[in-house]
Amino acid sequence: MESGRLEKFPSPGRGSGLRALRRARLGELLYRAEPFACTVTKQRLGGVCERCLRRNERLLRCSQCKIARYCDTRCQ
Repeated sequence: MESGRLEKFPSPGRGSGLRALRRARLGELLYRAEPFACTVTKQRLGGVCERCLRRNERLLRCSQCKIARYCDTRCQ
């Protein structure tokens, strides 16, 4: 987080919040982070890679659970 632009604050009942300390310009990137978690909806299950979320018709079934599907061993 770039100092002086954003601040983290406690949000009662919700955990933590993040707010800008100055007015942002239209289209300005304020914060970027890797997602903590994601999931594939039932409608997309089997149609997208569980790791990278790319659509692919040739997904490989997980060798352990046999449900999740991945592009290749790198994604698994």
